Amino acid sequence: MVDLREQLRQVVTSAAPAQSERAQQFLHALDGGPWEDSTEAAARELIDAYLHDPYLTKDT
Repeated sequence: MVDLREQLRQVVTSAAPAQSERAQQFLHALDGGPWEDSTEAAARELIDAYLHDPYLTKDT
């Protein structure tokens, strides 16, 4: 889960406001205890959308 948590933090700090807010919600849910597979899948979909955003300017 460390990898997922780090990726969500990256979305929080670098994504568009709506994605950032949703990532923050996932982090709060993760801190709240165990979550269902569907919640993890939704979090990974958010991360994937962030990473494949055509308007995202990435530092290299």
